[in-house]
Amino acid sequence: WVLTLLCTSPATASDGTLLIVGGALREDNAEVHRALIDTLLPDGPLVIIPAASGRPARSAAAFSDSLQAYGLPAERIFIYPLAMRDDSGTADVDESLWAHNGWNQDLVSQVNNAAGFWFTGGDQMRILQTMVDEDGKASPLLERVREQLGAGAVIGGSSAGAAIMS
Repeated sequence: WVLTLLCTSPATASDGTLLIVGGALREDNAEVHRALIDTLLPDGPLVIIPAASGRPARSAAAFSDSLQAYGLPAERIFIYPLAMRDDSGTADVDESLWAHNGWNQDLVSQVNNAAGFWFTGGDQMRILQTMVDEDGKASPLLERVREQLGAGAVIGGSSAGAAIMS
């Protein structure tokens, strides 16, 4: 189930690009960051989905900062609030309230023209639990990810974010 999350649709990896990265992606790994930035569609945001992380807001912000250090403008980055676990280190936000945002049509509409998606590391089951319902039905967000892959977008991830793509 988890292993086929992204690729069980009419879109195939040959339509877009999958950037599958092992765990512990370091900020100084220029090759990976450049590959992601250089593979983005020319228009639209890169959408960071921190659903797998136990520190969702912080991991998304750190990856956003890394991308900006490699030249991706902040206005091309959209952090999609999707997570299951609250990070006690972010007292100003309860990320566990983001659990159903994969079905939030207003949020999904904000990524209709996504140039790419990046899934952070953590626990791949959290990605599954936030993007697929109990009956196996894909969320509107997952459908959008698949549609954008079919339209040429890059879909990437490290660790758990990589595990969901195979």
